[in-house]
Amino acid sequence: MKKPRLIAAVLAVLMLSACAVSAFTVFAADKVIPGDTNLDGKVNIKDATLIQKVAALLVSQPDHYMETSDVDLNGSVNVKDATVIQRFLADYYKSLPIKEQPTETATETTTETATETTTETTEPATQKPTEKPTQAPTTVTEPTTTATPKTDDGWGHQIYQP
Repeated sequence: MKKPRLIAAVLAVLMLSACAVSAFTVFAADKVIPGDTNLDGKVNIKDATLIQKVAALLVSQPDHYMETSDVDLNGSVNVKDATVIQRFLADYYKSLPIKEQPTETATETTTETATETTTETTEPATQKPTEKPTQAPTTVTEPTTTATPKTDDGWGHQIYQP
């Protein structure tokens, strides 16, 4: 008699947890959080990692991928979006999504060339010694060795030793 009640209680708990999970999924699908790529309800490093894995073709794109992952609003999802999420987590950005940052354009600078010729006399970089050396340079000679023949190997061969 206790077994059927236990089984019924376990089934009831399983059914309630399944309903709670499906209700959470519906709630999460209704409210899109920019940057929440894995739909866990918060933006964290796991979202940036998922974007990197999709970019590296390690996992397939989830259905909601474009809607939640394009945080730089440039129309595509790539590693730049993962970087934006990482910067957001490091408090570099205050909110997501961010508008695409304008790229800096190169400014043209012009310089005029001088046609005036100037001559200056400069002092040599090194100065001549003011005193003679106190000691004459010495030359080092390597010791030489000569080989002397030796005939005591027992076989009648000459052996040379340095």
